[in-house]
Amino acid sequence: MKKYFLSSTAAMLLATNAFAGGFSFEGANVEATSYFYNGNGNEWQNYQIEGSVHVNFGNYVGAQVDLGTAWYDGDEAFDHMTYGLHLFYNVNDAVKVGAFAGRLAWDGGTGWEDYYGAEGRYDNGPISVQAFAGIVAYYSNPNRDNKVYGILAEYNIGAVGSLADVSLSARTNVFDFAGTTNDFVSYALGSALHFENGAYVELEVGQTGFLEGIMYPRISVAFGWDFGNSTPFERRDYYQVWQGY
Repeated sequence: MKKYFLSSTAAMLLATNAFAGGFSFEGANVEATSYFYNGNGNEWQNYQIEGSVHVNFGNYVGAQVDLGTAWYDGDEAFDHMTYGLHLFYNVNDAVKVGAFAGRLAWDGGTGWEDYYGAEGRYDNGPISVQAFAGIVAYYSNPNRDNKVYGILAEYNIGAVGSLADVSLSARTNVFDFAGTTNDFVSYALGSALHFENGAYVELEVGQTGFLEGIMYPRISVAFGWDFGNSTPFERRDYYQVWQGY
């Protein structure tokens, strides 16, 4: 009994310390992105509008909630909706580790695709890196052997002229389909210009497609706004992983 009491007391003290300080709003982000693909005689555009909110529950536990919509050129807007939740632990000022769950829903929710897994972020001065690994399930075939991985690295140059910050980025996402070696990949290099009021514009150039198929060149342009400390993680859903493909 004494051992159980001591263990319970220790657990309560750890939980109390983790949530010490109460609830706090840390930041938010809204972003509109256009993807332009042109290759092998095909061209198309994809548009996304997404937003996220970041809160902390005490000193160590944090959460991020995502909401968005996306559509292809000629399709009806708001038919495809995305939802996401991140729960993470602030190990220290430089490291965050946690889990995520995201859903893409369409046709009024009759069709869906779920993403869930683990993620982490590391910040060291001008360098920041976030990575994730997850599993994908479909409404038509909830085969949970489909896997997805991704990494995003950013380098903040700092203030340039009237700009508050200029950053450079490199990203790679891999979608590992069960039962095949023909993985889907997406990679890009980018740069973002941040203004004093929190607004920013970002340009990315890259390629997206299947390793044993056609790789399509793409350009994406994003306009966004950061509030407070913004958000620690990118959104984890179909349109972020597939990059508007």
